[in-house]
Amino acid sequence: MKNVLLGDVSRRSFFAALGAFGAAAMVAPRAALSQDGKVLTLRSYSDLQVLDPAFRLSLPEDDIIRSIFAPLVIPQAGDTWGWKPIAVDSIEQLDDVTVAFKLKDNIGFTDGYGQMTAEDVKFSIERIADPAMESPYAGDWDALKEVEVKDTLSGLIHLKNKFVPLWSTTLPTPASCILSKKAVEELGDKITTNPVAQSGQYLLAEWQPKQKTILRRNPGWVHEQGGFEEIHIIPIEDPATAERGFEAGDLDYTWTSVSSLPRLKQNPPAGSVVLEKPSLAYVWLGINQDAEPFTNINIRRAVQHAIDRQTVVDAAYYGAAAVGNGILAPGLPGSRDSVTYDYDPDRARELLAQEGATDLNVTLDILNQSERLAAAQVIQANLADVGINCEIKQNDSGTFWTLGSKDGAYYLKL
Repeated sequence: MKNVLLGDVSRRSFFAALGAFGAAAMVAPRAALSQDGKVLTLRSYSDLQVLDPAFRLSLPEDDIIRSIFAPLVIPQAGDTWGWKPIAVDSIEQLDDVTVAFKLKDNIGFTDGYGQMTAEDVKFSIERIADPAMESPYAGDWDALKEVEVKDTLSGLIHLKNKFVPLWSTTLPTPASCILSKKAVEELGDKITTNPVAQSGQYLLAEWQPKQKTILRRNPGWVHEQGGFEEIHIIPIEDPATAERGFEAGDLDYTWTSVSSLPRLKQNPPAGSVVLEKPSLAYVWLGINQDAEPFTNINIRRAVQHAIDRQTVVDAAYYGAAAVGNGILAPGLPGSRDSVTYDYDPDRARELLAQEGATDLNVTLDILNQSERLAAAQVIQANLADVGINCEIKQNDSGTFWTLGSKDGAYYLKL
């Protein structure tokens, strides 16, 4: 899926902002450039809930985490996939299973927790990979053997085997954000919304739940500076509402809905520019295989065959988005050229009959957004056509992003 952005400042200033928050946002862009050059006001599609790299819930949290906890690298802003160093002075893959790194000198943790060291890198990476932590992102470091500390600033990341996603979906994500070992051990295993020992280009200065998050330049950061003195992040769940906020002058930049692309390209707001950028973002239908009736693989396959993906995309995005062939974006290693299960309602009915599944009742949880509702209504009709009754449940972002956790059960999720 493409990302569509609205902004009213220069392209040069835009890329100047991509030191921490902005560059991270280029994977799922929602960074902006301010009118006064000092304060950036942008839209995020959900509010923050947790700022622990090991337990983050959504992409907007990723952006904040990478801004306040310096990562080894971040995604490189632009039109191609790549990365750039943040916390490291150098990082190099020596062979298939060894990565050497050297931290920049003088990266300090706030609150008196001292200098960032290779020991902190070891602690942060191995913490996510540790099965005892039960991090949902442990898979990012599934190939990790250990992190070896060579000296104060240098170390080696040893892998058990070659790991293709290392430089695309592991290192450039919060999976490489460095926490203070001392701080985490003193304060407990999980970081919530009041982080200590921050180390990034920005600091979390203020959080007003469901209203605003303010990031402010870190005065202790002596390396490449972020593009703005402050970044104000406004949680607005519905992209259409965000577009109206931009047009009213309340936002400097916003990530818009794909369905708005034709209109915005034809008639952009005065003084603005519409940017289309490649993205790793995707919209997916999740099936909870731990919940009846979806413990049965054939019923899950029936759902896959029952859904007309092209009609879903057309209804939600007016043809401006492409049907995905999998969770990997085109151009990444492992991306698919075709879908595994085609739209075939007759096959769906056969599978359901084979399992004796009749009068099935399920719920479909979605974000409270107009695009998601349009997509869900097509899915609801598709499922009804093969004999599955589906109730749509709209959720605010705070509830939606906890679905699938220990206390957040669901059947279907979009």
